[in-house]
Amino acid sequence: MDRTLSFKLTAANRAAFFTSGLAGASWAPLIPFVQERFALNAQDLGLLLWCAGLGSLCAMPAAGALVPRLGCRFCAAAGALILALCLVTLSQVQQLYVAAAALFCFGAGSVFVSVTANINAAFLEQLLHRPLMSGLHGIYSIGGFIGAALVTMLLGAACSPATAAGVSAAGCVLMALFCANGLLPASRLKRRPGRAQAQQSQPLHRLTPAVVLIGMLCFVMFMTEGSMLDWSGIYLTTQRQFDLSHTGWGYAAFAAAMTIGRLAGDSLVARCGRRRVLTLGSVVIAAGFALVLTQKSVPGVLSGFLLIGLGAANIVPQLISYVSTLPQVSVSGAVTAVNALGFTGSLCGPALIGFAAQAAGLPLTFAFLALLVLGVGGCCFMLLRERRHHARGMMTPV
Repeated sequence: MDRTLSFKLTAANRAAFFTSGLAGASWAPLIPFVQERFALNAQDLGLLLWCAGLGSLCAMPAAGALVPRLGCRFCAAAGALILALCLVTLSQVQQLYVAAAALFCFGAGSVFVSVTANINAAFLEQLLHRPLMSGLHGIYSIGGFIGAALVTMLLGAACSPATAAGVSAAGCVLMALFCANGLLPASRLKRRPGRAQAQQSQPLHRLTPAVVLIGMLCFVMFMTEGSMLDWSGIYLTTQRQFDLSHTGWGYAAFAAAMTIGRLAGDSLVARCGRRRVLTLGSVVIAAGFALVLTQKSVPGVLSGFLLIGLGAANIVPQLISYVSTLPQVSVSGAVTAVNALGFTGSLCGPALIGFAAQAAGLPLTFAFLALLVLGVGGCCFMLLRERRHHARGMMTPV
């Protein structure tokens, strides 16, 4: 393929991932303003925020069905425009039911951009014959950092929430325009490079065992990543007596390591193989949990969170990339199903961890998470070995 065209296709896919991260993180600094505007207590705020999760779950099957029919270009652009509109609405809405509806649409728009970006990336990897997924997920992380930092700085500079949200929304629109011509059209999604025509058009009418298994592995990984966001600070305060002003350092170490690991992930997969990256990544996560649970010093505990981020960086992206190579399944259907099952982990995970921590304590819950992640590594070790025997000639070593 022409190098200029390859760069255009890759840049558009990066823009889609960046938009998804930018919009999602831009909403986070606005949450306290919405809570204050409607005088919501913690429970009521939680119920309001669940509207976004409900919108995401409802939009997941719709995204999987519409992307093959309408193409990645249209779905990503439409999703980005929905995100921009919802951000502006949430920054100044005065009716609670309108805020709930906007959050529902915000969750749906986020899923449309995210699922579309992942489906496009899966096809693009096969088209260009090189790994891209980890680096693209790294761009998502960068978009999230920039979105949170941008809105926070604007609010800190005495800008109104509407102004801050408007700037972020403008960024979403610009990204939508940028990626509109570079993402794959519907006609391109009907063909899979290197596949027989009978397999190219094979739809995914049901969840195959392999797709369900990979989805459950993503469920565990999304739950583990969510535990770092929601419970790392609580662990540092209750178990390691960190000052409240320093509790964010645990998640900061995790997020920074994950971003760096993802940006380096594609070259790592090309050099070492997907199977080694997945299995060794789970071992690194378990080692990180061991440090978090056994070390008392600040550097020791933070090193543990850093290892968890490094190990987790490439597992979900490579599982999504892997499921798109399975024979006789639709790429869009398989990627959507895996994202749906995995996303359920991010929704249910924090609550499940809370119940377990209440019953057995947070350290024991973290130890159980480490065992689950080791189970993910073992499944990847066996699953990809099976593929190596029966599906030689994959675009990257397994």
